Amino acid sequence: MKLFIDIGHPSYYLALRHFIRILSAKGHTFFITARDKDVTAELLNHDGIVWKNRGKGSKTVPGKLYHLVHSEVKLLPEVRRFAPDLFLSFSSPVAAHLAFILRKPCITLEDTECAQWVIRSYRPFSTVILTPVSFRNRMGKKHLCFTSFKELGNLHPKRFNPMEGETVQNGFLPEMPFILLRFTGSGALHDRHQRVLYEHEKIQIVLHLSRYARIYISSEEILSRELSSYAIPARAWEMHHIMTRASLFFGESATMAAEAAVLGIPSIYIDDRGRGYTDELEHKYGLLFRYPKSSSGIEQALNMAGRLLENTDTLNQWQNRRQLMLKEKTDFTDFLIGFVEHFPQSFSVLKDGEKEEHYPATL
Repeated sequence: MKLFIDIGHPSYYLALRHFIRILSAKGHTFFITARDKDVTAELLNHDGIVWKNRGKGSKTVPGKLYHLVHSEVKLLPEVRRFAPDLFLSFSSPVAAHLAFILRKPCITLEDTECAQWVIRSYRPFSTVILTPVSFRNRMGKKHLCFTSFKELGNLHPKRFNPMEGETVQNGFLPEMPFILLRFTGSGALHDRHQRVLYEHEKIQIVLHLSRYARIYISSEEILSRELSSYAIPARAWEMHHIMTRASLFFGESATMAAEAAVLGIPSIYIDDRGRGYTDELEHKYGLLFRYPKSSSGIEQALNMAGRLLENTDTLNQWQNRRQLMLKEKTDFTDFLIGFVEHFPQSFSVLKDGEKEEHYPATL
């Protein structure tokens, strides 16, 4: 089978990395394109993936529209020559539009309800839309749910074995104990009208949490002079191995908050809206806490962080909660391989067996 995959975010590649590896070993071939966002290129190159760079994109809406059209026009002749049997992506209008032009099926994965502009741009052109069962919205007859999180595509214990000590191949070894912070940038369509943490709030968080442990910051944008000494000097592919050793995750990133949670690391997520999957990790499994991005919300989050860090049994409790979550969730990679290899029959089988309670009420 020939598959076209478009990758728009590092977390989307991580969710698909074992899917790509396993199907490649089975003889399937891939045409992979990616937007050069954050550490996407570093991860792809580290894994030896052959891929086509379609640029960094833009932070403005007109710039995003131009980049979208430019990418599709430039890619179309190459993709037509490759002649894929199936298109696959997380939340990619590029993949959906090219599939529609070439009259091929497109499977689109989604887990970000607030990305409404992006969803509207690919939904009419996708054959199937796959989301976690925790997804808050319904998207009609082409929508199917799976009982997993995309983060388990990379971090399921079948796939991920944390490196210990010097086995990180002379990479970064954090001082212990430590707290991992993540600050995001602006520019994503789903973050329109949403603010990032202000500089004084970042400093407040660092000063407060540094009472408990060493602070390391992963940041989407360049840190200020006041915070630059806290920047984590790790390579992108080391981050999850390092995360397994953290006492706490605290930050603005839904993806990294969920990654920490599924690894059994106490996770505090600062965001006004959240996601369906962070809601499930919080309210069903108790692995994550979300607080609004306000002065009172940050104060509540810091108070919760202090309670977690002062409790010597916190990490044991989180590992027990993680085991419960893993018992109830499927291996995302196994699910996706089975769905793709048996498509389109897999869609019909799952749709016929689908229960209404898999879909939460539409917001």
